[in-house]
Amino acid sequence: MELENNKTLTRKEKEFLYHKMDIIHFATQVFGKYGYNAATTAEISNSAGYAKGSLYVYFKNKRELFLEVVNQILNDIEKIIDESFVLNNTRQSLERYFKILSDYFNENRSAYELLMREGYELHKEDLKKESPKLFDKIVQLNRKIADKLSSSVKIRNLDKDELEYIVMLMHSNFFFSQMKINSNPNRSDRILKIVTKITFEGILK
Repeated sequence: MELENNKTLTRKEKEFLYHKMDIIHFATQVFGKYGYNAATTAEISNSAGYAKGSLYVYFKNKRELFLEVVNQILNDIEKIIDESFVLNNTRQSLERYFKILSDYFNENRSAYELLMREGYELHKEDLKKESPKLFDKIVQLNRKIADKLSSSVKIRNLDKDELEYIVMLMHSNFFFSQMKINSNPNRSDRILKIVTKITFEGILK
């Protein structure tokens, strides 16, 4: 949802999109700070500098806004996947992925905090019923990484579902390692190399 990719929009439509993106930005900060349940639309409006209740011009309710925030974060992660897995060396690609993802969360601390707070809920069947597109996007991102790994290295005797589950575990390891990186940024490269080693050697034949 980037303005530069919508050159055919009218001025009014661009303004609407700009304000919507602005709300998503501040909503990410509020959801990251307080979590979904404790966050309020009033707090988001205040943070964004909008009148109370104006969010409903752009979103039906808090839940819709939250899901759009998550969707935008996933779009960013998908771009990182495409940027990372371009090397012939799979291990280097995986390390590059962790590095770029770590840099992204360092620059977007609220996005990291949001996923740490709400990540478990995003994998529950309730989300599949509520927002099948978003649920499928989460599945597809894990599958995309699994496909890239399986196409370039000799994987252990794992079926597709098992490999996708390992990718989920890989991300869990990454997110908890990011906590260590946040408290000790000077050791960032070493920590990410360890996470890469554990992941890569764990799936090899």
